[in-house]
Amino acid sequence: VADAIRNRRRRLEQSDYSQKRKRVVRDMIRYLFVVVDVSRWMRVKDPVLPPGTRLDVAIELLQQFVQEYFDQNPLSHLGFVVVRNG
Repeated sequence: VADAIRNRRRRLEQSDYSQKRKRVVRDMIRYLFVVVDVSRWMRVKDPVLPPGTRLDVAIELLQQFVQEYFDQNPLSHLGFVVVRNG
């Protein structure tokens, strides 16, 4: 666990946007909603994508996005809307 924390801190130090002359506002509260499609077509295996279904790939990308989002926007709120057959 300690190695994972150190690696995460090292990664954040290397990709800290405030040190790369990019303006990142860290004291704003943002509200973001992500709409996730879990219909039958998202559960189909896609031959172009890596192994797994489209939904598996979407969830993996969302996990990465959530970590980066809260690293850059610590005061923000994030919500998920899950839609199916709609």
